[in-house]
Amino acid sequence: MSTNSDPMVKCPICGFLYYHYTNIVCPRCNFDKQDISQNESLYAITATIAQKDAEIERLREAHPRAFKLMKKEKFFLVVAIDEPYFINVYDTIRAHEKAKGTWTKKDEIAWFELTRDGAI
Repeated sequence: MSTNSDPMVKCPICGFLYYHYTNIVCPRCNFDKQDISQNESLYAITATIAQKDAEIERLREAHPRAFKLMKKEKFFLVVAIDEPYFINVYDTIRAHEKAKGTWTKKDEIAWFELTRDGAI
């Protein structure tokens, strides 16, 4: 909780909240607000972070399963469609997921579309 006599500030670099009266330098990332001579530097950093965040969100939307696995911090394997063993890997996954009962209608449609169009 902040008060007028001892307010907290948010570090523009890492977002950490700290008391600016007791710390000139951010305790988490060591950002020294006195080192910035112009606001343009801060805006450039903020713009770069925003661009990176937008790119991450675009990738998250394109590959939600990969992000789900990364969030769980589980090991996973990526096999590109142009690899000669792609169909074998996909067949193995499909058979296993069907046996477990986790292969969905959406999965089957994707499989059908992929194999029907001759993409593999």
